[in-house]
Amino acid sequence: MAVNPDKIEQIDREIEAGLISKARSRLEGLLGNDPNETLYREKLGELYYSINWLEKAGEYWFLTKRSPRKSIPIKAFSDNNGNSATRILTVLKFKGDVDKLPEDVMEISRALESESATSNGYVPRYYSSRNGPKHNRPKSKLDGLFMVGCIFMAVAIAASAIVGLITIVKWVL
Repeated sequence: MAVNPDKIEQIDREIEAGLISKARSRLEGLLGNDPNETLYREKLGELYYSINWLEKAGEYWFLTKRSPRKSIPIKAFSDNNGNSATRILTVLKFKGDVDKLPEDVMEISRALESESATSNGYVPRYYSSRNGPKHNRPKSKLDGLFMVGCIFMAVAIAASAIVGLITIVKWVL
């Protein structure tokens, strides 16, 4: 998706007007729709940096092009998550395609994934409804038993309701 300059202009006006919460919500919505767009991460990082919430600014700046200004918030975010690659990936919840990120940002993400796999044997993955699997758990025998149990309960409740209704009708007549 391409960045909509009108939306960015509207967000900038909201920030200038002091409507930080509204601008944040709008940016998070745009980021949710286009997780590979680093401009939204940049803007959210700027927004949180402007209100002196360094850890949150670092969270959004973590997957953007690095600069000296961003080093303190990114370090605060990393420290806040115990410098654990797995924990950082879990908090970032990146739902985009890593291969579509800018080269330097892709390297950061790949390094985190590699470190997480090495240290824990696990790499957290998050998928948006557009680019990931719908279900990643295989079916088991318990799934079938659960369905049979639900059907049995529904029949039992329906039968009890019918018997109760017949009893009431007999009692009234």
